[in-house]
Amino acid sequence: MNVLSDKLTRAQSLDTGQESISASSRIRQYLGTATVVGVAFLCVIIFACLLRFVEMQYVNQTSTAMAASEQFCPHQAVLNKIFSGYLDSGVGTMEKFFVCAQAEAEEIEEVSFWQKLFGIKRAQAAEYAAEKIIQSVPYVEIAPGETKKFIVGFKNTGTLAWEREARNYISIYTYSPKYRTSVFQDSSWKLREQPAKIDQAETLPGQIGYVSWNFHASETLAPGWYEETFYLAAENLLWIPGGEFTVRVYVDGEASEPNEPETPADPGAEPDDEPTPTPAGYEAKLLLRSHQSIILKAGQTAQFTAGFKNYGTATWTSQQIVLPDVSTASSGLDNFYDSSWVSNSVVLSSSQTVSPGALGFFKFILRAPSRAGTYNASFRLTANGVSVPGGTIDIPITVTDDAGYVPPASDGSVALTSEPMMRIGLYDLETDLVVTADKNYKVVLSGGRVLGTYAAGQTVTAGYDKTTGEYYFSKDSTAYRGVQYIRFEPAQGGQNIFELVNYEHRPAWNRAYNDNKFRGVIEVRVSQTGYPWAINELPMEDYLKGLAETSDYSPIDFQKSLATAARSYAFHHYENPYKHAKGHFILDATYDQVYRGYGNELRTPKFAASVEATRGMIVHYEDEPVFTPYYSRSDGRTRSYREVWGIYNGSDYGWLQSVAAPYDAAAGNTLWGHGVGMACTDAIGMANDDYGWEDILKHYYTNITIKKLW
Repeated sequence: MNVLSDKLTRAQSLDTGQESISASSRIRQYLGTATVVGVAFLCVIIFACLLRFVEMQYVNQTSTAMAASEQFCPHQAVLNKIFSGYLDSGVGTMEKFFVCAQAEAEEIEEVSFWQKLFGIKRAQAAEYAAEKIIQSVPYVEIAPGETKKFIVGFKNTGTLAWEREARNYISIYTYSPKYRTSVFQDSSWKLREQPAKIDQAETLPGQIGYVSWNFHASETLAPGWYEETFYLAAENLLWIPGGEFTVRVYVDGEASEPNEPETPADPGAEPDDEPTPTPAGYEAKLLLRSHQSIILKAGQTAQFTAGFKNYGTATWTSQQIVLPDVSTASSGLDNFYDSSWVSNSVVLSSSQTVSPGALGFFKFILRAPSRAGTYNASFRLTANGVSVPGGTIDIPITVTDDAGYVPPASDGSVALTSEPMMRIGLYDLETDLVVTADKNYKVVLSGGRVLGTYAAGQTVTAGYDKTTGEYYFSKDSTAYRGVQYIRFEPAQGGQNIFELVNYEHRPAWNRAYNDNKFRGVIEVRVSQTGYPWAINELPMEDYLKGLAETSDYSPIDFQKSLATAARSYAFHHYENPYKHAKGHFILDATYDQVYRGYGNELRTPKFAASVEATRGMIVHYEDEPVFTPYYSRSDGRTRSYREVWGIYNGSDYGWLQSVAAPYDAAAGNTLWGHGVGMACTDAIGMANDDYGWEDILKHYYTNITIKKLW
């Protein structure tokens, strides 16, 4: 037994030793393999870092020359996909992307090494969205060598908070082309192409975030008008939809007013016996005008507003807007005569006191000639009996037909002017526009030529070619390519309902509806920034009936107050179309007031009736029409204009003062909106307690009157 035991013991020892040797060998093999893999992985990392460094160095060296190219993006965002575009009202059915590299349609992935390696994906675009709410001044007026501060406010309409110091911090960049060097760059700018970050540390969804920065005009900058485009961005991530905006800048100096050519002398005109004196001390510049051009039907009227700055040394105490000379009163310009004029040659008389450096505003009415065609209406300013140098107004006018204009039926009240024709920017065209209508319609060029007349239900195709800069139209054997923009109008007068066949605009709450039908006229026209738009031209009251600002179940008196506030807001922009002048329309269908057109009119018949019941009613303050902001709900009080937006042009807007909102206070509501003007949930409470619509308006807008203008 002992011999056998010894053998077993020796055998076990031998086996154990062999196992130990085998385990050690395997460990050495594993360690060797792991070392090789680790070294290889480290080499890959080093190589990737070097490659990224080299690429960034190359891009940085060529970024100035390639600033307008879509192939490169700046700084740490060099390898990120960056997009810009617009989302429609909440459902994202219309996105357009401009990217630095090829992008997938639904999700945007970063193309950095690490994100490719680990599959980390970028946040969806819908998480970031913005709506421009306010800017500190309508335009920046600056002298050579001067620095001016500018502030813009955006409402965060996305789902993510905006932060100032996070990796994806919010700021603005120069745009059109992107990352350009601005002629108004100031030493306080963060970078030459990045003026500033957002002011607040955090801006939550629904809140307004402000960006402030300085414009600086160099001593050598030529006087005149400039346009500076910027874009709100989330750093290293994306251009925020709705974040593009343009600031108009006027550089003061001795240059003549842009776009105001002098009227050539008429060689056949008889000289005046007593020529108008032109002593020293009188000079003016036309700084504001309500319309760059006007489109009217034959016999229709339009109100025009001109803002002249007194650049002389004499104070104006009496002013007139007159025809350029006596001969024009009987040789053509009398075609624009309206019964509101003082005489055939004197359009308007005024007794403002306009000191040197101050602005004087002048409103008057024009009536379109009785024949279709293109015209130029020319007027001039006199002050204290002096024809003021620089006081010329030239207004291009297009008359679209010879049929004349029939004003809406009157209820017996005195109408001060005809119902305004609104021009609404529906959306910018990415593809063809396919159109049909419920009645016979015609396709007309801006010069008056009719391309064709088509039966109800027939479809035609039009659009704009960005490559060639030409409009195009085709139907059967008729085709057009050229520089005249295209309009779709009723064939026999009256009003058509046009359908934009290939346009999808479905409300989020019911996707069965498609809001692609609109009253009035449809126009295809390219903006001054190069984007073609579908524009809807229609009377003011029809526009209001298409607003989707309330449901049809709210109290009638609230609906009437809302209709009047919306009308007053729209009329202000009709008279002062500074927001979208470069787009050739007055209001945007998404970002100003939510306009859905004919479909919404059918869905909200009570609101349409409320619009009709308040037809032509406009809010006035000190006998002047005023704009009337409104918003969703308050936290128990409204805010004054001054509290939210400061003082503009020396005024704190006396009708926009802080007042109590007791119904919101009782409900414990929080602020949702800018807080200025009528709080809709509080106004609904007033209407439910039997307050009339005029009383509701007079509560939220201080010391106002309500007047019927048409």
